[in-house]
Amino acid sequence: VGVAYDCYQSCKKLSQCGRCNWSTCYDDRLFVDKLIDWVGQHVCLDLHRVYLQGESNGGMMAHYLSTELPGRFAAVVPFYGLPLVGYGAGNAVQLLREADSLRKTAFLTFHGRQDRLIPLSGGISSEGWVYEPLDKVHQMWAAVHGCNTSLVDVADLPSPSASLDATAVR
Repeated sequence: VGVAYDCYQSCKKLSQCGRCNWSTCYDDRLFVDKLIDWVGQHVCLDLHRVYLQGESNGGMMAHYLSTELPGRFAAVVPFYGLPLVGYGAGNAVQLLREADSLRKTAFLTFHGRQDRLIPLSGGISSEGWVYEPLDKVHQMWAAVHGCNTSLVDVADLPSPSASLDATAVR
């Protein structure tokens, strides 16, 4: 018994139908790059201060776009999204090859410790996808920025003190 797979029109045009094509065949990288250029030409926009944020699959897209468009974003903030295994440094290892450009991009991520759809520790999710561990992603970005790549447990951080004078910084 054969299995029939649906195929997006964008994939049919490129003859790229098959069970491994679970998304469209549109070039998201090119679309976002051209969109930023267009907005920059038609709206008062500082192209050096473009920020990228995404949640869940959008967080995965943020990881992808940060490596595909190195230096394009001032900061990247993925929420609850990790790259699939093998894509943590970019599909062509851009995190290493484009480190000079990527140093211009700040990186901050938020992730739930109890997330089973995109597990914090990486590995196989409850839906069968295999993700990079967040620690590894942090270490790669820390290395790009020339920061210490040693992991710090938040339990080891000093707790805020009520005696700090908040008025000292204005």
